[in-house]
Amino acid sequence: MGLTSIKSLPDILSCTRLLLVPAVLALALSNLPFFAGAALLAAGLTDVLDGIIARRWNIATAYGSRLDSIADTLMEITAAAAVLILKPEIFTGHALILGAWIVIEVSSVLLGWIKFGRIANLHLYLTKAAGVVAYAFVIYTLVIGYSEAFLYAAVTLLIVSSLECLVLQIFAPRVDEHMKSIYHAYLGGRLF
Repeated sequence: MGLTSIKSLPDILSCTRLLLVPAVLALALSNLPFFAGAALLAAGLTDVLDGIIARRWNIATAYGSRLDSIADTLMEITAAAAVLILKPEIFTGHALILGAWIVIEVSSVLLGWIKFGRIANLHLYLTKAAGVVAYAFVIYTLVIGYSEAFLYAAVTLLIVSSLECLVLQIFAPRVDEHMKSIYHAYLGGRLF
């Protein structure tokens, strides 16, 4: 594999994730939860691999980072839509806690947009952990079955990570996608 091929591989993986968006939705609309879950698992693997390859060969780019963030966001929306289509009772039975998370998350995104003029996609440790757990919950739910304890673990992590993003965006003077946590931002003098 030539250097040009290696440099484009993370972007190809992100584009593959984008192409899986309509596939997951089609599978969900066709009432095929196992296959929708399998497609989400494949999308998750492309997300892991694109980052590993970009860092391993030091070929991360601003374009690739934006493409990855767009693919992640669309796949997260798609995963939620698949659950809504296939298991609507999860949303109707837990509207309050899911609504609280959505309000906090949307507030964080809007604040970033207003304050920094763009969506500040913070790659925090807690955000990554919450994303992995939430994504695993969706795949588990579609492939194996619903677990209320798993739902509460995922939503709790999502709420706490969204609160961390919101607090950072309130107090950080500039957006920095590479802050690791509030603690690291504070130690690094990137708050206030």
